[in-house]
Amino acid sequence: MKQKHSCKNLISIPNLIFVSLLIFIGISCTKDFRDNDYYKYEIFDKKYMGIYGEWSLIESGGGTNDDFQADFDKLLIYKIGNYKKIWNDTLLIKGIIEIREQTPYKLNIDFVPLYAIPTSSKWVKFIGNDTLRLDDTCIDCNYHIFVRE
Repeated sequence: MKQKHSCKNLISIPNLIFVSLLIFIGISCTKDFRDNDYYKYEIFDKKYMGIYGEWSLIESGGGTNDDFQADFDKLLIYKIGNYKKIWNDTLLIKGIIEIREQTPYKLNIDFVPLYAIPTSSKWVKFIGNDTLRLDDTCIDCNYHIFVRE
């Protein structure tokens, strides 16, 4: 006597929907829409192109009691207007940079994370070619000082 093998139990509608959903999620998550191609054109003026690179945190502070400590130790800013915050070689946050104000004398930016709440905007100050200072825009707020790697 031959045994009949039924495909009905293997390919049920719920299983088909579940597998289709997994494939759709896998395809849609392969490229982050805010990674490398969010902006079509360069966002920084020529004067501020030096912001791009890998920056190691050497000092942070501020706050009402000067007790603020950064939660990351490296900042990667890469074209066009993207960033990543890293702690001990582990990616914490990534996102885009939005320009709030850009003149020949000052630059104010926002770090807009992909999956978190944005922080306050930062004033950008270069100290020579290899040191970057980011200051919050409020009084008695936080600051970060970085050196280029």
